[in-house]
Amino acid sequence: MEIWDVLDENGNKTGKVIEKTHQLPKGQYHLGVDVWIKNRKGEYLIQKRAPTKKRMPGKWMTTEIV
Repeated sequence: MEIWDVLDENGNKTGKVIEKTHQLPKGQYHLGVDVWIKNRKGEYLIQKRAPTKKRMPGKWMTTEIV
């Protein structure tokens, strides 16, 4: 189970947490980061999502850390 800190519109922690699988109410947010890995040749590392994923199955994307 993955737990997120709930943030307000200014990015401040509200003291609440929510499971990743739950929808955040309007006006509440969580922090996420995209990671771009580039080698010396200028090539980027990307990954293809599994076709069984609910969100964006089979799509190419960067590593996402949430």
